[in-house]
Amino acid sequence: MDPTTQVKLAKQLFSFLDNGSTAMADAVYLNAVENYTSEARLEREQAVLFQGYPLLAGLSCEISEPGDYLTDDRSSVPILVEGRGRCKRFSCPCHAWTYAATGDLVGIPEAKSFAGVDKKKSGLVQLPLVEK
Repeated sequence: MDPTTQVKLAKQLFSFLDNGSTAMADAVYLNAVENYTSEARLEREQAVLFQGYPLLAGLSCEISEPGDYLTDDRSSVPILVEGRGRCKRFSCPCHAWTYAATGDLVGIPEAKSFAGVDKKKSGLVQLPLVEK
């Protein structure tokens, strides 16, 4: 946003605050219910908003101690962010599969129910991470 527009919007905002008012549309806008219930729209929004851009996973102060970690599944892909140091193991809440801090799949309870699963190919996938 250019500085001229920023100044204009800031002045408008301060005016609203000073007068206890807000910006109003010229008419009532009715948003279609389908915008909130459409599975196809949800999938498009998730792909565009959560998979096409970097995501804020958390603040570095939240994983400041060895073994601290964060989880996130807002993008429809579960994400695990580990802090410095090592946590011994992570367990998936769905099937209780256990992963080492390296991301390797190390345990499958009821392994007979998952015949053919190759532990070496089923570990956690490393994602790029940056702190800004």
